[in-house]
Amino acid sequence: MNNLIPAINGSVEYGDGEFKLPETFLCGKKFPDVDKVFEQRLKKSGISGIVGGQLQIRYELADMKNGAYRIDITKDGISVCAFDKSGYSNALATLFQLLVFGNGKVRAQKIVDSPRFKHRAIMLDCCRHFIAFEEIKKIIEQCSLVKINYLHLHISDDQGYRLESTVFPELNQISSYRSISEQDFAVKNGSYKAGAKYGGYYTKAQIKELIDFASTRGIEIIPDLDMPGHSSAILAAFPEFTCSKKPLNVKSTFGVHNRLWCAGNENSFKFIEKLIDEICETFLSKYFYLGGDEVPKTEWKKCPECGRLIESLGNADRLQAMFINRIAQHIIEKGKIPVAWNDSGATGELSDGIVMQYWMEMGVKESYVAPQITGDRKFILSNMNQFYCDYSYAEIPLRATLMYEPNIKDAPIPEENVLGIEAPLWTEWLPENGDIEKMLYPRLLAVAECGWTKEKNTEEFLNRAKSFVCDDRVSYLNPMPWDEATVSGEKALTMIAEKMIAQSRNYHSMTENGDGEAGAVEAIGVEGAEQVDSLQQTIDFMTEKMKAAYSKEDIFKVLKIMGEIKNK
Repeated sequence: MNNLIPAINGSVEYGDGEFKLPETFLCGKKFPDVDKVFEQRLKKSGISGIVGGQLQIRYELADMKNGAYRIDITKDGISVCAFDKSGYSNALATLFQLLVFGNGKVRAQKIVDSPRFKHRAIMLDCCRHFIAFEEIKKIIEQCSLVKINYLHLHISDDQGYRLESTVFPELNQISSYRSISEQDFAVKNGSYKAGAKYGGYYTKAQIKELIDFASTRGIEIIPDLDMPGHSSAILAAFPEFTCSKKPLNVKSTFGVHNRLWCAGNENSFKFIEKLIDEICETFLSKYFYLGGDEVPKTEWKKCPECGRLIESLGNADRLQAMFINRIAQHIIEKGKIPVAWNDSGATGELSDGIVMQYWMEMGVKESYVAPQITGDRKFILSNMNQFYCDYSYAEIPLRATLMYEPNIKDAPIPEENVLGIEAPLWTEWLPENGDIEKMLYPRLLAVAECGWTKEKNTEEFLNRAKSFVCDDRVSYLNPMPWDEATVSGEKALTMIAEKMIAQSRNYHSMTENGDGEAGAVEAIGVEGAEQVDSLQQTIDFMTEKMKAAYSKEDIFKVLKIMGEIKNK
């Protein structure tokens, strides 16, 4: 039992005797689709190959909500108590791990278990690099086994739109493909030639298959339509909804881009609402992400229609909030809960019904989110320096992810306002499945335990995680080698410095070789925020980035190394 991930967030009482899985078995058949997954996993693991007969896993309905469950194991059989499919799925995930680690034998025991947070998620960015359909399935299977229960699918950004549209076929003809840049890692690694057509989209039938596949594994898939920024791919097909109405391309470079939805054009909202209606016909999730991050206001300030709105509202940040609030209202009318990144909450004017997803606060000294954490706002926490999976394991060690406690700029968030946590995987620099899997795994084990288990211990977790990763009966993804996933000391500090310099070079190279429409970083900061000089900005950024796992001395060592490398 010591290898279970996530660790039990409840109690375990051991009894006498031992249960041994017979050669044939039969589940309770209350949730046959979940039972089938359990049976397939057992067969694949080699523990049991024949279904139907001697053992019946009994199911009982109990008042245990939000994915909680109870398992009673005796030498004669097993019973599971749960309120719904979610709890039952979690119970069978635990039971499968117990049977695997015991090679078909489990000590008699009673487990009572429930998640700390309702929302335990990862996000996959399919836009910067297109993630194959079967690869997403593989990731879902791994997430399910450790009780991650949401997959946030990022299907729209500057570099591509990834969902079949029969209402707006131009989104698939134009918005789903880009001319790949010579700076792209998929070109640098030899997979593509510069200028080649790159991209693709998922058909509605594929999305339905993914949703069904995830549902049988206790996971809900949530779509993401990023706006009003990060929308170049859609706008390349419909430039009439930009402020200038000039033609533009699906972006071949990464970073932030200036072209936005025109907030002063009523037809922009009509189009977006119609597109949301189509997406909602495919995705059955109760949540809907609508972005709202990294919005440079340059185009809005030049636009007569947007300019009048900015003047009447007071500033461009309030126009951003107004835009998100209007789209959110349509999502609410569709019976769904809107989620927006914290960038749109800079003025404190986001509608109450919007869940705020926090990642960081760009270019501000004082937090604009912290004053909002004691109200009725609900939060999903994706703090960049604990949960971003595209960062190296040196930058975000497993212990930083595991030991995270809900806070905004060190201000604790009341637990009743925390829906949960989410770990985003952005794919700018991850063009291949192998790259994606290594950055996700074993990190998602720490994500799972952070979201499920309240009492955590780093050393004990790492021991379990190492055993878990080394057992291919429960590991479906190819992991980062353990020594690299737990890198520490001077080696880690040097890796962080080198990564920061390389990342800066990559970004500037992308920007300089782009189409002239890249937005400056300072353009997405909060209006009126106190500015600090560039050196202090670097120090503040590195301090915020590293403080979850490193000392002040370590942080300044990294800054020193960065300076030494730059001067070579």
